[in-house]
Amino acid sequence: PCHLPFYLWFYPPFYLPLHLSFYLPFYPPFYLPFVLPVVLLAILPAVVPRVLPTVLLLAVLLDILPVVSVTLVCLVLPNVLPA
Repeated sequence: PCHLPFYLWFYPPFYLPLHLSFYLPFYPPFYLPFVLPVVLLAILPAVVPRVLPTVLLLAVLLDILPVVSVTLVCLVLPNVLPA
């Protein structure tokens, strides 16, 4: 899983935009299982109140956007294209 062919990143389960937050920690150079908890514990109390709403919003948008766009394409294209 460390050296995926480029095109694989665009297919499930490697479709990064869909679940960016979930997949990034498992791929170099984002592999931070030991450093991340320490960093988070150090900065969390100061950062959470300001950043959390933004992060949650971004996570929701990243999860919803591909679904919405695919749904729109599936709904709109058949109606727009001549039969």
